[in-house]
Amino acid sequence: WSKRNITSHFELEKYMESFQKTRELGYKIAKALNFRRNLTVYEEEFVDI
Repeated sequence: WSKRNITSHFELEKYMESFQKTRELGYKIAKALNFRRNLTVYEEEFVDI
């Protein structure tokens, strides 16, 4: 959390929402590209909203 400068419950909740959106978008992209795996951390950096 400190890496992302999260200091309050509100900020944590906001971060978790954006993380979930990024994760769902990553799943859709992997499915569209016919990947049989999850996206790597490096690939998720490109998807990050």
